[in-house]
Amino acid sequence: MFKACPTIFSSSVVAPVLVALAFALVTLSVPGTAQSAATAPRPEALRASHQQVLRLARIMQTLQTANISACPRTSFLYGLVIARIDDAAPPATRDAWREALGLGDAPTALTVVPDGAAAQAGLQEGDRILSVNGTPWPQDPTAATGARDAFWTAHNAAQKAADMQVEFARDGQGRTVRIEGKTGCAATLVFTEGPSANANAFGSQIQVFSGLEALLRDDDELAFVLAHELAHVILEHSGPGKEAQMKDPARRGPAEVEADRLGIVLMARAGFNPAAAAPAVERLYRTNGPITRLLGLHGPYMSTAQRRDFLTKQAEMVRAQRASPDGSR
Repeated sequence: MFKACPTIFSSSVVAPVLVALAFALVTLSVPGTAQSAATAPRPEALRASHQQVLRLARIMQTLQTANISACPRTSFLYGLVIARIDDAAPPATRDAWREALGLGDAPTALTVVPDGAAAQAGLQEGDRILSVNGTPWPQDPTAATGARDAFWTAHNAAQKAADMQVEFARDGQGRTVRIEGKTGCAATLVFTEGPSANANAFGSQIQVFSGLEALLRDDDELAFVLAHELAHVILEHSGPGKEAQMKDPARRGPAEVEADRLGIVLMARAGFNPAAAAPAVERLYRTNGPITRLLGLHGPYMSTAQRRDFLTKQAEMVRAQRASPDGSR
């Protein structure tokens, strides 16, 4: 899933927020309520955020598709975000998004996840989307709202199907492709701009702050954090009605241990190095404030030393299991 701030994009189906609920994977929160050039989002900042989203989406997609057998619910992943600039967006904001990522008034392939279903079908970022499953985007800018609604309705319905047909234009040439969705664990990754090096899960939604992506430059380390949160989703540790139990230390502590244990398995199945889990935890600990470190405040988690040792042993165990004759476990 992908959303953005009001006034930037539009889908009359889910207005006023954006947009194309395209690959049930990433939600992007971006600056963009600007009313003047002075406060409009900077193109370079939008491009940087976009690259962060692509990296997170690629890793998350790998985790989701490699662990289908462990997931209680699955969904189709297309690796595609379709978006357009909202008609009411201020000129400076429109210019910033057009310069940064080529967005305009017509639906555009904003994000195409590497190795995703859309990328494998031939779609590229910047392609202008003409129709989805035969329902066209009206070319007449004065077309009735209903015609635009029909496009987004067809688009949203297509996300739940096993495949979709997309007609697009690139360099003035039209082309139609059929995209077969990849089956993966049902989870939505929410990308939020902010300095916090943190991530959390609630229900099937996983929130990751940009500060975390910036801190963990090693893909294996970042994969552990995402796998840990995906484990929470799979184990159904949180969600509506479970707020109290997640605030109870007696229940939250064991839940975090479970998520660590399963997270190691999930990342290994997806081809990531489980030995990166312990360094990731240490790196995150070093970013905490000095008071937190001084007092040894670890919240519901084990102490950093205990958690590092636990993750190291779990990684060794999983590596040994996967090297055994029945290493598919």
